[in-house]
Amino acid sequence: MLQRLCVEVGRPYDEIEKTIGTRLQPGESAASFVQRCRTFADLGIDHVGVLTTGPWTEEAVAVLAEAVEQLGG
Repeated sequence: MLQRLCVEVGRPYDEIEKTIGTRLQPGESAASFVQRCRTFADLGIDHVGVLTTGPWTEEAVAVLAEAVEQLGG
């Protein structure tokens, strides 16, 4: 849909940075989060903003750090 709208208004689709927000669920594994991010990438998403339920915990930060490492970031 975004690509079609870009054609309609004459804006280059490839120049748009596509961003999505997602939530790291309590107890979610790094592998699960990595798979979700890979799915987003397959859809053309360039950036992922991450939220948690409640405050960030050491465990959540560790899971996210492991996921980032697996994603090559």
